[in-house]
Amino acid sequence: MKKIPQRLISLVIALLLVTALLPISHAAATPLTFTMEPEDNPGLNFTVASYTHTDGVIYMFLPNTANASSVVLRTDTALTSAAGDSVTAWDADEGTVTVDASADGDTVVFVNGRRVIFMKSSLPSMNIVLNEGASLDTINADKEARIGAKVAIDGTEDGAWDLGYKDIEMKTRGNTTFWPDKKPYQIKFDKKQDLFGMGKAKKWILLANYYDGTSVRTKVFFDLAEEIGLEYSCRSVFLDLYIDGDYRGVYQLTEKIEIGDARVPLKNEYGVILEMESNLRVDVLNDIFFFTDTTNKCFLYKDYVYDFEDTSTTERIWKIYDIRDYVEAYISDLEYEMYEDEPDWETISSMIDVDSFILYYFLNEYGEQVDCTLASTYFYMDGPGDVLHCGPAWDFDRVCGFNDPIPAKTDFIKNLNDFTDGNRVEWFKELFRNPEFVQRANEIYDEVIRDA
Repeated sequence: MKKIPQRLISLVIALLLVTALLPISHAAATPLTFTMEPEDNPGLNFTVASYTHTDGVIYMFLPNTANASSVVLRTDTALTSAAGDSVTAWDADEGTVTVDASADGDTVVFVNGRRVIFMKSSLPSMNIVLNEGASLDTINADKEARIGAKVAIDGTEDGAWDLGYKDIEMKTRGNTTFWPDKKPYQIKFDKKQDLFGMGKAKKWILLANYYDGTSVRTKVFFDLAEEIGLEYSCRSVFLDLYIDGDYRGVYQLTEKIEIGDARVPLKNEYGVILEMESNLRVDVLNDIFFFTDTTNKCFLYKDYVYDFEDTSTTERIWKIYDIRDYVEAYISDLEYEMYEDEPDWETISSMIDVDSFILYYFLNEYGEQVDCTLASTYFYMDGPGDVLHCGPAWDFDRVCGFNDPIPAKTDFIKNLNDFTDGNRVEWFKELFRNPEFVQRANEIYDEVIRDA
């Protein structure tokens, strides 16, 4: 018999050792999924599906309406075992496991040897059921795409704001927030709905807060904006979002910045809401926008009283041109006045709501908001006879230190351009060249901000 070379034997032994050291793949394990069905679980108003983490651990995220003391799971996989002090019953033939998940902290059991963790929420829940044939993949790949669905809200305090299933149109939204797996969404009802006492409106936003590990920054600063008196600040609540029974995480349901009786109540046909946007995103914008003359800064028309989308007649087209000419000339003239070598405060102050600019400044200064005057900086004006107002406040997921290291400055927002890439404009820095603006800022600090 021919002798096997020693080098080959050594190689085989090495391969066997490496294979033995490789972690056992959970993908090879028998698939195990559960559902919680309303007929098995009193208080549950929709089917909840289990979630399997990449490490193989199975999670059941219980809505706050579920009876945690007796959670019944169903599975199509053959049951061979169910272990743990919290398992009160299991039936191999029926494919059910009953668990008492009411203890403080997470409840852990083992089913078919797989770790199952139960987590109970105290938040209200929103469940979105996609229409037949609709897919999240459609809107997750394209911000302009829309799908049909129904939405319900459960578990609000004393049931005051529970909502039975209503038809909605659903889309994704955001710019940088659009790209992560946890998407932000916009939902639009067929008829106006008052959610959580925030006023009747068709459109509502579900913020994912993906980049903010705390998930609370935007909510805190929306509330702070309202507390200091920045008009039409967005109200919001946290809730658990389920889509077709799959738990999607904690979302922030908030008002959309738009024209409306319960939002920004502009009435004049020249009334508009504008957003100061990053010039770096111009190539991918689908909105109507313009650039200012002095700084070449991009502004988007986010909403308008006179429908810019309706160009059905020549008269409408000319009216839209007339409104745009007025608005764009107003913004460019204001910016020109702010950047004059010797600014005329009487002219500038006659063109802006001074207090709103100061309140907005302090809000962003306090949070060291890196997006201020880069993007997501909103303004509104209700046509001739009105002035430019700063706000409502938006987009605070990068405040309070959650940004690139920035040198210490006495005035962060005012001097932001001193140490950034220059894509922001120096509107606040220019305004602070006016002693009258400084004086009013000091007064508002003493009257409002100091005790906020």
